[in-house]
Amino acid sequence: MKKLKILFINPMSGLEGFLPIGLSTLISVLKQDGFENIKLFDTTFYKITDFNDRKQNESTGIFKKVNSDYKYNDNYERDLKHLINSFKPDIIGITIPTYWNHKFSIEILDNLDYNGVVIVGGKSVINSPDKYVHDNVDGICTGEGEISIVEICNKLENKLDISNTKGFWFPKLNKKNELNELVDLTTLPPVDWTLFDNRQFYKPFNGKIYKYGHIELSRGCPMKCSYCINERLQELFKGKGKYYRKKNIPQFIKELKYLKEKYNIEMFKFWDEDFFSITNKKMEELTNSYIKEINLPFLITGSFANVTEKKAKLISEMGCVNASCSIENGNEKFRRDILNRKMTNKQIFNGVKLLQKYNIRINALNMIGLPHETRKNIFETIKLNRDLKIKHINANILQPWPDTKIRKIAVNAGFMSDDIEHYDYYDTCLTMPNLSKKEIRGLYKTFVLYIKSPKILWPLIRITEYDNYLSNKLFNILQKLIK
Repeated sequence: MKKLKILFINPMSGLEGFLPIGLSTLISVLKQDGFENIKLFDTTFYKITDFNDRKQNESTGIFKKVNSDYKYNDNYERDLKHLINSFKPDIIGITIPTYWNHKFSIEILDNLDYNGVVIVGGKSVINSPDKYVHDNVDGICTGEGEISIVEICNKLENKLDISNTKGFWFPKLNKKNELNELVDLTTLPPVDWTLFDNRQFYKPFNGKIYKYGHIELSRGCPMKCSYCINERLQELFKGKGKYYRKKNIPQFIKELKYLKEKYNIEMFKFWDEDFFSITNKKMEELTNSYIKEINLPFLITGSFANVTEKKAKLISEMGCVNASCSIENGNEKFRRDILNRKMTNKQIFNGVKLLQKYNIRINALNMIGLPHETRKNIFETIKLNRDLKIKHINANILQPWPDTKIRKIAVNAGFMSDDIEHYDYYDTCLTMPNLSKKEIRGLYKTFVLYIKSPKILWPLIRITEYDNYLSNKLFNILQKLIK
């Protein structure tokens, strides 16, 4: 066993029941290479903010309410300091998979009292490495971390120079190294969840709590949506291997079986960007093996445009209980021109029809607060959702992530300055002449109500868009009426 002491920090706040695949995989590859002295400091169950993603979605009718209130710890700074002083790690790695974690991760770095090596990584770091140049950061992981983390830890173990580690930028040394090749998913061991709080496994689905396992069959995305960082990542990794990759089915089934038995998993969440991009041949192979060896309910994400009769039938036979698929905006031209989503309304209707035919619960994903959007556009999205007759609706306010095309659209239109840092799915940073911030917040609040209510109630719903005592009281009454 190697002696190096490794501490990971998962800077999560307000988002329960999420086992990060990236961090779980890093722990796994390090253990595979002989590193066993690993600890995890996870801030998920600390009272850092009053915000809670589950409760927010329950309040707007997106989620069914469940009783899953956890007891939160009260002082992460004290506990982190104690862990560092007692464990005495040789290296600290902070994982920042999304911009959701950005602000809090910077707070942790600002207050970090530690003299060893500190590295940061994750998708938001890869996309915007300059944002993580910090006095307390030694190395910034600029690519996928599975190969780089093992290399840097072996160099520290053997007291070698780490400054030439591939996939890392060392700002203090003015040394930026080339990227590693993209990881071959077939070489990876099963994810490791042994260091996570047991509460991280539990998450509600349709009003009931399940013990989840979070896993990927594929990595990367073949699409280039303007609001997503995938297009930039495709450009960044050009020449470093295939960006959209898959595990082989026997390996995937073996991993699922291991995780099911080791952690007593009740339901899997597959985090593939578009599960329907899997070929018919692979889907058939997966279906046969999954039914025989796993036989657990699971959730997927996919595109309505890629749903076929055969794939809908196969995932139904496998036990798929939910498919989260994006609509985003109800206007085809707007969706194509602003979001770079070329999917037609006809394809959406067809995908919904097929999934409903095979009794697969659909969670329709929508976005509002888009650049150049108007109230009329939002009601086109509401109308499309109503026409589709989908029971489970989700809506978020656009977050124009750094270096995305949609952010450039917003900046060029004068709706925001490029130096704004705003990471809040439930508010907007855009200032637009035809759609105010207050109106966006109000339409987000009432989005599901407008879809599920008869039009005769719409004048009352319009009143509930405001944020005051009477409007909120009326909102709660209407929510109870439409259930």
